[in-house]
Amino acid sequence: MYDIRAYRLHNRIERCFNRLKHFRRFATRYDRRNIHFPGFVRLASVMIWMA
Repeated sequence: MYDIRAYRLHNRIERCFNRLKHFRRFATRYDRRNIHFPGFVRLASVMIWMA
């Protein structure tokens, strides 16, 4: 048996990362400073959510 709730959460996270990978900046990690990368992840997440 598998946990349906855990599977749904895992699937949602996987879909989110697949959408984020469409942003080249995220996939190649152009941001060299650690402070910039989380900001771009948030920005890209909002752009996906608004679409």
